[in-house]
Amino acid sequence: YHGDSGEVGCYVAPRPLTRDNNYFEVSIVDSGVRGAIAVGLVPQHYSLEHPPGWLPGSVAFHADDGKLYSGRAKGRQFGTKCSSGDRIGCGIERISFEVQTAQVFFTKNGKRVGCSAMPLSPEGLFPAVGLHSLGEEVRLHLRAALEDDSAMMVDSHEEEWGRLHDVRACGTLLEYVGKGKSIVDVGLAQARRPLSTRSHYFEVEIVDPGEKCYIALGLARKDYPKNRHPGWSRGSVAYHAG
Repeated sequence: YHGDSGEVGCYVAPRPLTRDNNYFEVSIVDSGVRGAIAVGLVPQHYSLEHPPGWLPGSVAFHADDGKLYSGRAKGRQFGTKCSSGDRIGCGIERISFEVQTAQVFFTKNGKRVGCSAMPLSPEGLFPAVGLHSLGEEVRLHLRAALEDDSAMMVDSHEEEWGRLHDVRACGTLLEYVGKGKSIVDVGLAQARRPLSTRSHYFEVEIVDPGEKCYIALGLARKDYPKNRHPGWSRGSVAYHAG
């Protein structure tokens, strides 16, 4: 980094991640004054005046606070801070390229930190590194290899679902695959096990609202009709996002 202290330095790779080259790493040679180093993915024409993760369509892990930034300048706690000698990795699960929804994962020193889901545009997502304080120096490995590729694969999680009707499970993602032409073209995903005293809560993150955001979240009896939104029929209750 050779900029002024108030300016961001940002590098965006010339090519996006692909199914065959789905992972890259950054080695922190020197964390500089503040260690304000960001590693993540951005759209093709991302502004070089902002660190990755601050603008819509981007996501990044920030070394100075261990937070994940996803499309805005406010992060959420994600992992531990990184400093000189640490390696930060970022990749896209290979199955994501089949469903056009990116499951982006991050690693620290070869160990998985966590993941985040976001839409995968036709242009793809490009590796990016942001630097923001004097003395910061990193080494970029655009074709890095995962230490244990099998450990990074995402299970389909289909065993967790009692029923999937016009809904496809991809890791922790649920994607509607129905026709969406009439009121009965509802997709239903119902968990195999009910809530209990030991597991009494769940939540859903809306990655893409689709055309009309006809998304419902709630509880329903085991034999609930597969072509009805939760909350529409007796024995159910739901909050509707749309």
